[in-house]
Parts: sequence; C-alpha cells; structure tokens
Amino acid sequence: MKSMKYLIFVIPFFVFCCESISGEPENKLDILIPKYKEAITPQEDNFSYILNRLGIKEKPTVTEVKGNKIIKTKFKSFDLEIKEYRREPSRAVGLYVNFFHSSLKKGKTFISYFDGQYSESNYCYAFSTLYSKDEKLDKPEWGYYECGRSLEVNTSGRYVSEKCWDTNDYVNDSCRERTAVDFDGKEWKTRTDLNPSSCPHKCYDLIPYMDTGEYVVRKSNVLVRNSPSRKGQVVVKLEKESRVAVTEDTGKIEEIDENVAPWVKVKLRDGKEGYVFGIFLKRPGEFWP
Repeated sequence: MKSMKYLIFVIPFFVFCCESISGEPENKLDILIPKYKEAITPQEDNFSYILNRLGIKEKPTVTEVKGNKIIKTKFKSFDLEIKEYRREPSRAVGLYVNFFHSSLKKGKTFISYFDGQYSESNYCYAFSTLYSKDEKLDKPEWGYYECGRSLEVNTSGRYVSEKCWDTNDYVNDSCRERTAVDFDGKEWKTRTDLNPSSCPHKCYDLIPYMDTGEYVVRKSNVLVRNSPSRKGQVVVKLEKESRVAVTEDTGKIEEIDENVAPWVKVKLRDGKEGYVFGIFLKRPGEFWP
C-alpha cells in the first residue's frame, strides 16, 4: 500500500463526486469533462481563491520549499495545507490541497495540474499490517495509508476513473471494483462478481466543505431533518436524482458509516427547508457511479 505523503490536492476541493443524472447524453464525457475543467483552471491568486471560498479571512504566511509555495493553517476541525507547484518562479503548474482531521484520523487530498489532470484521494492514519501479493509485514505499524474512494480525471485525454482503496492491499483485489469512462464515453467496471462486505472498510469519502448552489441527491430515501443532526426530526424523504439548493454549510462535521462530511442546509423545490448529511449530495456533472 502506498504512503499518503505523495498524495496531492486541488482548487475545486468543492468538486464532489457523483453519478449520472437523468437526461444526460449517451457519451458521459460530454457532461463530466466540462465540469472537471473548472478544477484545473488556474486563478490569478490561487491561495486567495481557495481561502476566500473557505471563509478564511487572514492569509497565512507563505513559505517556499524547493521552489514550491506552501501555506499551512486550520479550517474548522481540519489541518489544511495548500501547495502551489512551480517549474519556474513566475508560473504555477498545479495545486495540492490537503485536509486532515486528527481526531478521526482521516484526510482528503486534491491535486490539480493545469495541463488537464485532476485527482482526489482519501487516506487514513491506521495501525495496520500491510499485505500485497508479494509480501507481508511482520507486524502492524502506524502509518498513512490509501483507503476509501479515489478519483482520477484527464480532461485532455478524456478519461475518468474511480476506484476504492483499503489498508489491506491484497483484499482490495478481491472485494473492490473499479469504474471508468474512457475516451468513447462508455462506462465500464472491472468486475461484477466481487463481495464488498468482505472488505475491512467501506468505500467511504471525506468531504471537508460544500459550497452553496444546486446539488443532486445520490441515493433513495435521503432524510431531510429539522436540525443538523441524526437526532433531528425528519421533515421529508428525498428520492434519488431530486434537485436541492444548498444554502449553507453548517460547519458541523460528522462521521457516519465511515463517511465524513458536513451537515448542510437545503431548500427544496417546494420551498421547504431542512438539513441533509452532505455525503448524499453531488454536484451536477460530477462522477460517482
């Protein structure tokens, strides 16, 4: 299993995964690629752009390591690191944005290269014995391991791929499938005879922040509550593919079934309002099969 220290992150950490929406064209890339091109577009000031979207008013001190510019700060309950990759002093070629929740021992990394490549990956700080087909560690050890959902997008080559990692590399082969959409716009899966219940962990995702705007419901029977908590009374149930408007990220982060996300305030088409656990929502045009 690979160490998470090589993972990287991007401007649109607000771009959250998704599945197809009704009425989309047969070639899924016609929707997916335009959406993710937003993620690999450089800004005049990349640091300020991200900090402003997160509501962080004071810009931390910028340090420089091997030509790359870095800032480190706090965002709510997360440690936040933003790195601007540079090949020359005057030109940024990509961004790394990393969130880590120390008490939950989980993190999310977004990487954006301005030549058209984008990725997002989850990782966890775990006590694990790593397996592979070739070797096994003698004893467990603490470390940062890939676990949960990861996504890779190449907007130039027109390719999208999703897979899920676990802290046990060998188990990954027997219980995880990979989904992709390649240049012809057709979706395919690696295997369909797998048993996800045999995995030590679920294929979870971590969403550190959700921007306001239109979202699509990813699952059936998603509960809208009258307060941002599982203890809140149910206002209504939402069906898959329903559209809602997120009007506020409450900042209340929770872990439910291994997923980590904020509770968000939503407004429905009929005018009703309430709160939804953010993992059940996606942006139109994002990939989450």
